[in-house]
Amino acid sequence: IWHSQNGNKTEIAGSLTGGAFDETAAYFGILVPIIESPYTIQFDLDWANLPWSPDIATLNGKLSAKLGKGAIAQMGGGRAGQILRLVSFDALLRKLQLDFRDTFSDDFNFDSIKGDATIHNGVMASKNTYVDGLVADIALSGEINLVKRQINLEAVIT
Repeated sequence: IWHSQNGNKTEIAGSLTGGAFDETAAYFGILVPIIESPYTIQFDLDWANLPWSPDIATLNGKLSAKLGKGAIAQMGGGRAGQILRLVSFDALLRKLQLDFRDTFSDDFNFDSIKGDATIHNGVMASKNTYVDGLVADIALSGEINLVKRQINLEAVIT
């Protein structure tokens, strides 16, 4: 919905679903490190300005994302990562399914990423983002200031 009375305001809600998060992002001209991951993203957003020209400082709303099996490209891990992949129960299950992508890769493979976020005046906050990784699981909470391009997150890695 686009309102033009007393200044422009845009409201948009919906969901995006696809087979590869990185390919969809590239279609919109955005490069992301998450590769080969099917996804579903639900959103309910609003901002002051035209639909094609969002004012990030006035961005408000909610996001919910669920990503399936994929990888974060070029995360490295070195020798420690290779050893952990050898003893990881998840990695063993993948090998039994004849999935050896993690064995020879510098990518951080994951089974899923899930989380919800709220956005208030361009600051995105989440308390429940969870990465079910092959080598490690990561729980994230904190804020990303989209206007100032600052990140203040706490990560618990197990």
